[in-house]
Amino acid sequence: MCIRDSPVPIHHPGPVAYLPAQHIPAPLPVRDPWPARLLAGGVGIGSAGLGVGFLLQTLAAATTGLGLLVAALGVIYLLKNSSGGSGRGGQGAVNVSVNVTNRNR
Repeated sequence: MCIRDSPVPIHHPGPVAYLPAQHIPAPLPVRDPWPARLLAGGVGIGSAGLGVGFLLQTLAAATTGLGLLVAALGVIYLLKNSSGGSGRGGQGAVNVSVNVTNRNR
């Protein structure tokens, strides 16, 4: 059985009509939005400055805290290892004996 002898009719599309390309107008040149770019740059620089400010503030707080911690540990060390003003530092009581003879007799 051949396709020509088929009982089902075969649909043949008609000739294809090609339409001409639609003319899309090119966008008109737009003025350079320099105020918007300046504003965006200013916002960006301001944000960067704000970030640097926060970073420096955090660094200052950390160094202040570290300095206070070192000072407190130094005071604790001095209180632990000193004995109330004696020059020898933690020696306790010292026995002193002094012999004085008068040679003018």
